Amino acid sequence: MSEKELTVLTFLKEFKRLMSQRKYRIISCRPKNMNTLTILGITETQRDKHIENIIKDDYSFGPTPDHDRPGNIWVFGKEINGYELYIKLKINTQTDGKKALCISFHIAERPLDYPFK
Repeated sequence: MSEKELTVLTFLKEFKRLMSQRKYRIISCRPKNMNTLTILGITETQRDKHIENIIKDDYSFGPTPDHDRPGNIWVFGKEINGYELYIKLKINTQTDGKKALCISFHIAERPLDYPFK
């Protein structure tokens, strides 16, 4: 296994640990994120379950610097109900500890690459 794969697995393990501790939130309620749930016919709870089930093979790219706030962004993709999804995740360090953040969860605007598939 490559160093990059180990880095992705480490990120996912930490992200999922924070989710299980309820240290998780969705950042963006932009229309394209909310419309995606309607198009897919899934609830917010089902969306979160899909995020919990992200695996290394769903990795597309990252970490890349977040241009809005300190920290790094990770991008994953997943096919759900026949649509390719663009899922942007981040672990944010705050004064009260770390939080797992989902910044984007919407239908991909262009095809994603998956280096581990």
